Parts: sequence; C-alpha cells; structure tokens
Amino acid sequence: MDTTPKNIKMCEMAKEIQEGWVDFWEEGDWYATSLKGKRLVFSSSGRDTRVPRFINAQGKHDGEIWLPRQDQLQVMMGYQNQAYLLDNFNKFVSNLWKRASYFAKPETSLEQLWLAYVMHEKFNKVWNEKQEEWVEVNL
Repeated sequence: MDTTPKNIKMCEMAKEIQEGWVDFWEEGDWYATSLKGKRLVFSSSGRDTRVPRFINAQGKHDGEIWLPRQDQLQVMMGYQNQAYLLDNFNKFVSNLWKRASYFAKPETSLEQLWLAYVMHEKFNKVWNEKQEEWVEVNL
C-alpha cells in the first residue's frame, strides 16, 4: 500500500472519492490522520470487520483521509468484465507515458495510477502536481 505523502495528498484532494467513504472502517481499510502535527497512517484490522469512524459535533469525519486500495478503486469503476477494465486501464497508462506526464515518473505507485484512472474516467479530472489538486479536463 502506498503511504507516501504524495499519495496521501492525492487521496485527500480526491473529494469525490472521500465523500463516498462510508461511516465505518472495514477490515483492511487504510487511512491517514494527523496527531500533534505528525501524519499517521493506519490500517483497520482485528476481530471486528466494521468499526465506527470518529465523527465531530458537525457530523464530519475529523481529519481522516481514506487511502483506497487498488481493489477498491477497481470496484468503483463498476465493470463486470475484469479483462475489459484492465485493457482500458492499460490504454490509459500507455497514453500517460506517451505524453511524458507526471505519472511517467518511476516512483509512481499503482495506487496512484489507479486513482488517476478513476478520477479521469469518472470525474473528468487529472492531477496537477504543482497545485497539488485535481483539475477538470476541458474536452
């Protein structure tokens, strides 16, 4: 699981995906939070498969950033045929590399690539590294 500051920032700024996170941690969920100015990353585990998330007085999830796994990102795409999903993902990644984009760097993880794919295909957004935000693509 990619727990780098870059992936955490990309996940944090993917508001559409963060808003879809349910009110319970499921076993194996990864999330980041801050404590006394330090970034901490956790994975939910244990005997209970559903653990309530912390909610503040305004009903918001305080400071938690969900770090979706590859399988969770793949499910978001809603494909019944995995071969079709992987073929489309491969075409997406190939196009990124041809354009020598941000994602062509060798330190890019598969979690970052899958997140970029979901954001592009579902929300028409791409990652702007300089601004550290997802920006809408004008077609």
